[in-house]
Amino acid sequence: MVEAIISENTFKVSNLKDRSIELDSCVCIDEAKVNDYLQYELKEGDAIITTVGSWPTNPNSVVGKVVKVSAGAEGTLLNQNSL
Repeated sequence: MVEAIISENTFKVSNLKDRSIELDSCVCIDEAKVNDYLQYELKEGDAIITTVGSWPTNPNSVVGKVVKVSAGAEGTLLNQNSL
């Protein structure tokens, strides 16, 4: 992914913290590609369920973790490791 000055956040499972999305460490996609992914744009109140997230340095698996999208995270793009 290429970080751009004007960009759209897309989160990783590691960005999901205590039932919220930590936006400070989200990755960004290039502005030129944003329109290709608008169908994955999250809205306030959407529920995200993780499908991955079990690794040796994480003693508690986060597979199946549910996070509700807050107003501040609206517009973030859903990634391939979540439903």
